[in-house]
This record gives sequence, structure tokens and C-alpha cells, in this order.
Amino acid sequence: MAETKKTTDHNEIKKWAEEHDAKPVKVKQTDSDMGEGLVRLAIEGYSKGDSDLEVIGWSEFFHIFEENELAMIYEEGDKENFFKLVNRDN
Repeated sequence: MAETKKTTDHNEIKKWAEEHDAKPVKVKQTDSDMGEGLVRLAIEGYSKGDSDLEVIGWSEFFHIFEENELAMIYEEGDKENFFKLVNRDN
């Protein structure tokens, strides 16, 4: 049984992403005067709406991550691909 964890640690998020071949992305349609867009981690073959995603660097990803006060919930384990970016207060 996988253990569910919550983190805001950049190194932990990056490590999980690298272990699961996930790339930091931004949803293109959310760029506006109201913010810099939504960020996600895209796992090839699992991400819906790939054409609306723009691969970005980790520094931009974490800038938006912090600006929006996000946290990552994920299941630990090599074969576990479950994760979600959520508001830190939840």
C-alpha cells in the first residue's frame, strides 16, 4: 500500500518528478494579466490536453508554485503516479 505525503519542498518535488519522468509545465491558456498561469507536472502518456501545455524550467515552475502558495500531494513508490498540486491551506 502506498503512503500519501504532502510537501512544499522543491528538492522533494523535483526528485519525485525525475523518478516518474514528469516534466514541469504551464497551461498556456491561463496566461493573463491576473497571474502567470497554472503549473502542473506532465507525465508522458498520462497528461490530458498536451497541446495546451508548455514545458518550462524548474525555476519558473517553482516561482509560480510559490506565488500561488501550492503544495504537492503524492503517493510514494516507484510505480505510483498519483499526485496533485493543491492550495497549501487545504
